[in-house]
Amino acid sequence: MESDSGMRLCTWFAGIDLDSRCLTATLGFTSDDLEPRILGSRSFDAATNIDSQALLRRTLPELSQWLHFESGGALKEVAVAIPGSALREYPTSGEVTFSVPTLIDGHAIDLACERAKLGPSRLGQVVESVVRGYRVDGRPQKEAPVGVYASSLTVESTCWVARQDVVRPLVSALGSAQLAAGLTAPRAVATAHSTLTKMEQRDGAILVLVGEHCTECAVMVNSSTVDLFTVELGTAPLEAQIARACAISPDVVRRLDLSLMLQRMPNDPIVQRVRTVLSVWGTALFTEVRRRMDDLNLTLQIEAGIVIAGSSRQFPELDEQAARVMGTPARFVAMPRPGDRRTATTVGSFVTFGLIPMQWCASREPLEVPAPAQPEVRAAALFGTREPAARGGLGQALGRWLREFVPADHYSS
Repeated sequence: MESDSGMRLCTWFAGIDLDSRCLTATLGFTSDDLEPRILGSRSFDAATNIDSQALLRRTLPELSQWLHFESGGALKEVAVAIPGSALREYPTSGEVTFSVPTLIDGHAIDLACERAKLGPSRLGQVVESVVRGYRVDGRPQKEAPVGVYASSLTVESTCWVARQDVVRPLVSALGSAQLAAGLTAPRAVATAHSTLTKMEQRDGAILVLVGEHCTECAVMVNSSTVDLFTVELGTAPLEAQIARACAISPDVVRRLDLSLMLQRMPNDPIVQRVRTVLSVWGTALFTEVRRRMDDLNLTLQIEAGIVIAGSSRQFPELDEQAARVMGTPARFVAMPRPGDRRTATTVGSFVTFGLIPMQWCASREPLEVPAPAQPEVRAAALFGTREPAARGGLGQALGRWLREFVPADHYSS
């Protein structure tokens, strides 16, 4: 991972994001222990009827050649983003007991947190964990009980485990390219690190990453991840409903400038029906987000608001719907498209951009994991999938606005 360049030590970092449509990799480096800089990104689009694993096998030789060439062969590990659909959520707890009342310190809390991960770790790789509460001698505590004398300390937490059928092929493919899988992080968490400002991370914000079949969300408060979840509602049902409303194919819908349509022809009957579909879809999405926040008593902690990783062109008025349902400000942050001709510092996905600083921070602060006795651990899945309700056709398309709002130089979303 390190090499000498001009008498200065250079450390290389790389991140890979693999979703259903493309594979994106970003390469970064740092010298003199400074915050890493982005060197460049590469993206590979999936061919028709090809799955993510096939895409990985097809593109990895070229990708690994690029990574090895740019780093001079110094890059050894690659950070990997795991999609929300490949994560399983488990509530768990870890306990530390003392023979006599003992002053609880940070080490005791860390030990209990590590014990809480033991049960979920038997099911797969734990990629994220969040403390939900504490119990001191059986009494619930809202805050970390540092400085309290007690005979037992229990940490209640939630762990997210990556499915082995997703992780193993990826690790194997990287190994064949002489690269090791290093830091593994949820896609939404990586995106939060690259899109949320320092103030938003501190004051409380929700990162919303809308995908093709589901929407991934990460919640940050006090500069730490406090929740991670997936809503089974993505762009595919939205495009299908709009296509049904306009009697066109979903592929044409992906090329429409929906925002321009709503602005220029607000009174057109077809446009009004499209607006209705967008409103119903957005309200359903953020109703699920609001329900999750209310269940965990996190709603009032989201002071900075909601950040939607995407553009208003693809999701017009979604920020307004988010603000209305959640009662907090919302904003878009435009995601660079792999096909855009931009400088090396702006090409690529926000997911891989976030993996670089996460990998850097992890390398600066290695975690020493103790080897405690096996505790009793509770583990149970919390959520099942919810299929969005289908809606019927809403009308016929008008060739007039269809020709006007499909740009001649369109690119697919």
